[in-house]
Amino acid sequence: MRPAFTLLPLAVALSSSIAAADNTYLFTINAQQSQLNSNVNVTAPSTGSLIGDYDPATNPTGTRTKPGFFGTFGETENVEVPLTVTVVVGGNNSTNPTGSFALRLDTQAGQAGLSALALDLLGGDDIVINATANMLWQTFRTRNPTCLVPGGITIPFPLGQGSITTLTAQQGAGEALGTLVQTEPGVYTVVIPVTLTIELAASFLGTDVPPTPQEIPLVFAATVTVSGSTASIAVQLEGFDAQQTQNGPIGDPFSVPFTEPLCGGSLIFNLQLQSLSVASSVSGQLLATGDKQPAPSCPCDWNNDGQVSVPDIFAFLNSWFAGSGDFDGVNGTQVADIFAFLACWFAPPSGC
Repeated sequence: MRPAFTLLPLAVALSSSIAAADNTYLFTINAQQSQLNSNVNVTAPSTGSLIGDYDPATNPTGTRTKPGFFGTFGETENVEVPLTVTVVVGGNNSTNPTGSFALRLDTQAGQAGLSALALDLLGGDDIVINATANMLWQTFRTRNPTCLVPGGITIPFPLGQGSITTLTAQQGAGEALGTLVQTEPGVYTVVIPVTLTIELAASFLGTDVPPTPQEIPLVFAATVTVSGSTASIAVQLEGFDAQQTQNGPIGDPFSVPFTEPLCGGSLIFNLQLQSLSVASSVSGQLLATGDKQPAPSCPCDWNNDGQVSVPDIFAFLNSWFAGSGDFDGVNGTQVADIFAFLACWFAPPSGC
């Protein structure tokens, strides 16, 4: 019984301290007021060929092609012209993101903690962007019409549309810690370095690029205004870059009709995507409101099983070694938190 007697005053003091420092707010993004601007670029190097749309049975008056400046051109010759194509998809778009996160404000220690951040940066929508094929061919000749088409010139050709179907950001387990500075009564500036797991997926010319999780470091910079049991926050997002690459060949070869711009010949180019790279850069502002969360009724019931017992000690130590054992709410996870937890465990406060 002696340990309980010795630790009892400390336990009572700590339970009061924990209640006083209980300033965690659960925020929900206001999608209508939040807006992100995204710049998306998709690059797909391709190989292929050009050929006239001539067919001796179905289109005998169609255009015929043959590579080179000179040489014979038979009455029915229609020869493929080697072609290098880089398909580029790009554009700027605006989205209304959704999501939520928890923010802990420790005004005494000048510290803020971010946890459980989960964002859908597209807000449930797709980003639709136009696709262009930049074609580079060697010199070739045509019949119907009769013309010489010089090579070595890159010609852009509209190809259709692509879309970004997934762009999410998720924080891992635990709490990311940063600074909290009061700028005026009830208003604070928060700066928290955090690592987020980003998933980016796209659909392009009938080919899906599946999401592959990637970790991106980000600075969570925000202004928080506290009013009683509620708070509002404005979060600035800058330099939020994500990339995704899929090696190929990708999908099946496909054909696209094409009117040659110099002579007006009716051609068909056949393509095979060799790889696909997607890059997205996002910036903007998230606006959210949050409610203050009630203090835990029994802070030393660490595993939340409804009782204070030996498993709580092991559960707390696991959290402490993982860096998320800030029991007393002061200056992050430190050795003092172990003593604070044990004080609570040996003499649980009212409510345990």
